[in-house]
Amino acid sequence: MQIGIPVAESVEGDGTVIAASIPAGQYLRTLHRGPYKTLGKTYERVQTYTQEQGLGLADYMLESYLNDPNKVSPDALETEVLVPFVE
Repeated sequence: MQIGIPVAESVEGDGTVIAASIPAGQYLRTLHRGPYKTLGKTYERVQTYTQEQGLGLADYMLESYLNDPNKVSPDALETEVLVPFVE
C-alpha cells in the first residue's frame, strides 16, 4: 500500500518518504458511497463492467477519500476509485 499527499510543487524524497506522481493516461473513475468495508462491491462492479466492455485494466487502483470518517456517518463516506486502462 502507498499513501499519497498532493503537493503544489515537486518535492524530493528523503529515503523514508519518496516522491512520486500518478502516471498520465486514461482511467476508469467511479465514486463509492458507503462504508470502507463495502468497497469490495464497487471493485466487483468495476471488474464486471470492464469485462463486459472488453477493457484491459492495470493491476493497481487508486483511492481518494473525499470526506472524513470522523465527521460523517459510514453511510455518507465517499471514496473516488481510479483504475488505469492498459492496452
